[in-house]
Amino acid sequence: MVGKFSHSDLGPIRFFKREPDFFTGSRIRGTQFGHASAFNGTIYIQQYVNSSFAISYIDFELAKSVELKWDFPAFNYFMLFVLDGKIAFDVGSGPSATLSKGYYTCLSSAPQSLQLFEEEHAIILVVASNSNNPFEQLSLPDKSALILPFPAAMKLLLDEFLSNEYNELLLDLYYEKVVRDLLFFYFLSIQENSNSGRSAIPEPIKAAHDIIHHASRDRFYSLAELAELTGISESTLKKGYKKYYGTSPFDQQVLIRLKWAREQLENTDLPSSELFREAGYAYLTGFLKAFKKQYGLSPNEWRKRHKK
Repeated sequence: MVGKFSHSDLGPIRFFKREPDFFTGSRIRGTQFGHASAFNGTIYIQQYVNSSFAISYIDFELAKSVELKWDFPAFNYFMLFVLDGKIAFDVGSGPSATLSKGYYTCLSSAPQSLQLFEEEHAIILVVASNSNNPFEQLSLPDKSALILPFPAAMKLLLDEFLSNEYNELLLDLYYEKVVRDLLFFYFLSIQENSNSGRSAIPEPIKAAHDIIHHASRDRFYSLAELAELTGISESTLKKGYKKYYGTSPFDQQVLIRLKWAREQLENTDLPSSELFREAGYAYLTGFLKAFKKQYGLSPNEWRKRHKK
């Protein structure tokens, strides 16, 4: 299998090759099938790989929240689609980003880690490609971290791909076309926004995002406050933020605080009894509950396992 998952305590997750009949969900023609038991659950993977691209369909059925390290070979483009549930991913700088069902992103490299949520069945499609970089020719800024909803044409393409019945002799050509078409839809969405003279993300939505990321940890903005500051309605802000960033303003602020707390647990000796206030929480119980919901462990347990 291309790409490896590992856990800080359990080490590499070992996948076993399986026959297609082992799987009860979507079966993608011509792929290699793998299965792993982990965290009181299972991970199913179907993968098609050639010299210029790799396609991975991964089904997570885990009983608790868990963070997995992800080691994936270098490609020019790395597209991540969420077909069911939601995930969070970390590219190593800035706060983690969340992707929900019906959203995707395109990155220049694979995320360093994936966060799976408790009782959240998640299915993702990973499309990695070594296609040439068209940004110079298009004179476009690099928007590789942009979170976008599936446009209608892309959704039709994905549905066809998941249910295709092409002869195996044609699969290499067909899958190469799918990869190129998915990249085309991504670049087209970027170019259309550039040609229209507008930023891909509306200014009020971008402004709300900037306010959140530049706020001190003890300053938590309500949806009403952000709407007033950016000059749009609460419903427009909530819908737009979800569309472009894959999460809500509230959840984004929680994630920023919890990631900061996680880093302190790994790199300092600051006790939880002091850390929760530094993270912007008024009560220790609220911090403990939020941290365990996000990472599947209490702060003390996290420190014991991840302290550097």
